[in-house]
Amino acid sequence: SRTPPPWPKLSLKILLELLIYLICNRLIAQILDAVGAPAFWDLDVRMFFLTNIYRFLFMIGISTGYWIHIDRLNKQKKISRLQHAKALAAMDKERMRAEMLGLENAFLRAQINPHMMFNTFALLYNQARKVDAFLAENIQSAAQLMRYAFTTPDSKVPIETELDHIHHYIHLYKQRIPTNLEIVKDGDLSQPILPMVLMTLVENMLQHGDLLDAENKGIFYLSASDSQIKIHSRNKINPIRRQGHGIGLSNLRSRLFHAYGQSHELMYKTDGNHFFLTLIINLNNRSDYVKLLHR
Repeated sequence: SRTPPPWPKLSLKILLELLIYLICNRLIAQILDAVGAPAFWDLDVRMFFLTNIYRFLFMIGISTGYWIHIDRLNKQKKISRLQHAKALAAMDKERMRAEMLGLENAFLRAQINPHMMFNTFALLYNQARKVDAFLAENIQSAAQLMRYAFTTPDSKVPIETELDHIHHYIHLYKQRIPTNLEIVKDGDLSQPILPMVLMTLVENMLQHGDLLDAENKGIFYLSASDSQIKIHSRNKINPIRRQGHGIGLSNLRSRLFHAYGQSHELMYKTDGNHFFLTLIINLNNRSDYVKLLHR
């Protein structure tokens, strides 16, 4: 719609101002006549006082009206800001509610999907063992490995439990590619460790290492005590997959930091055609950050 021109309102305001002036002039003159004018009160003096008193009252009125108008605008702006903030808070609350529902649905689906997968593995295993025991054994190893990866909580598990599933993984991997990897273990294997840590390191060696040469096999050494877990690994680098050892180890470093804080060291390097890795976890020296997370 078109905005009306300001001239009609301005004309009305000028007429209203003139009317106020005449009324004030008349009232002040009547008040002075009723009180009684002094001897020096002639027409010029009277007009001087009337004019200035009117101007004084007019300016007071204008300034008061301006202050009231500005104060009202400020209050309206404040109310608008509060209403806007309230609307944003309501939108954020609704968005968070939608995200929570999405996460809940995803969690429920995550529970359903592995359950269906494990049932499928069981069906395949029952059918395969009737015709090929070796194939059935591989299916069972894959099912146990998947169950461990999907259902193990992100809390500590015994080292020996992780090693059992590593053997399942190596057993399956050897069905595809001959592998020369020696796992040396020493100490107390009942010590707890973050799940999938050892699995990630071994999987990294298998995927990015050259383990075909029996004279130059990969070595995965692990020792554990009440106070410390040490892991050293060495493997020849596969030139075709030389750009590996990136994302998996980066993710592992983040998981180790959240679980052990500054109480661990993860170091790796390449030396010629070989890749070396060392992981040290101090079990009795968890940082304050990790203690706060696990309260």
